[in-house]
Amino acid sequence: MKSSVANFSGADIWLLEYDLTDYFDTFRRFKEQELGNDQIPYVRYYADGVLVAESNAVSEQTFRTHLRE
Repeated sequence: MKSSVANFSGADIWLLEYDLTDYFDTFRRFKEQELGNDQIPYVRYYADGVLVAESNAVSEQTFRTHLRE
């Protein structure tokens, strides 16, 4: 997924590789306990600041579809 969104246009893409951060354990616990997702990658889709979809690894077409929801 990282390579398919690298040159994506039409939306702002924010990528966090949290396993490379010094707050990895804290973030992982938050993601798993608060957001209820222990899969990688975990993708959240927002439109106008509102969460519209969540997914894990998806095809580029499905990624684009979630952005339009």
